[in-house]
Amino acid sequence: MKTRRSRATPKRKSSVDGSVYTWCRVSRDFNGVMYDGSVDSYDKKRQVWHVTFDDGDEEEIDHLELLTAIDAFKGEADEEHIGRRIVRIFDGKHFGATIDRYDAKERYWHALHDDGDEEELDHAEVLQARDLHYRTVTLKEHKETSTTKSLGAKISVSAAEKKQVAFVNPEDEIPVGGSPSPKRIVEEVVYEEVVEEIAGVSSQHVEEEAFEEEAATLAPRSKRMRWLLMLGGICVFACAGAGIVAPHFVLNLKSSVAIVDDAREEL
Repeated sequence: MKTRRSRATPKRKSSVDGSVYTWCRVSRDFNGVMYDGSVDSYDKKRQVWHVTFDDGDEEEIDHLELLTAIDAFKGEADEEHIGRRIVRIFDGKHFGATIDRYDAKERYWHALHDDGDEEELDHAEVLQARDLHYRTVTLKEHKETSTTKSLGAKISVSAAEKKQVAFVNPEDEIPVGGSPSPKRIVEEVVYEEVVEEIAGVSSQHVEEEAFEEEAATLAPRSKRMRWLLMLGGICVFACAGAGIVAPHFVLNLKSSVAIVDDAREEL
């Protein structure tokens, strides 16, 4: 008898963070009719998700039903799973693999593991394996990227701190069949725009500080200059009275004092 896979899948239930599916769009089949809805809450204790349908009806579904409903809403063809990355658990360890082909007759997907092993999966296993890759690999990568960008953008500028940067996952990496809902995204701000704003405000702040430092440096100098001119003026006036200095030199000295006073007022 031909085995369907080269490894035995352990009968083990992995922990699931149900919050990542909140506001995912789903489609459920009732008597041959598809009904669309949204996941609006998660019961962690019972591990079930509450769905509110667009027509007002409600339902609670488990994890596999959720993945199937998300996939149904996205409407991916069976062949579209080819090329997708998956993660499988064997003996408590994670193994990465890629779905490389599909058997339409048997409706099995062939997966080639990174370590060279192979296996065949049914539809439910494909959905679970893709979902596990999303939760253990994709979300972690996005979290690390978001943290790195956030640290690079942390500048003490009040205008920038009021902004909230949301790094939205690429459409291809949303939970199997999911799509980003407006309710899930608080505020989207393009990272480059925030950085430009921060840089602009910081540049203005630096220019203002430089001007204040320059003014503080020049003010004492102008004050000393004025006292020197006034002291020189006393001597000149005395000499002029004695007929030693020409009158036009006295006028030029008065103009110099006036120029220094104007410069101090501008500072």
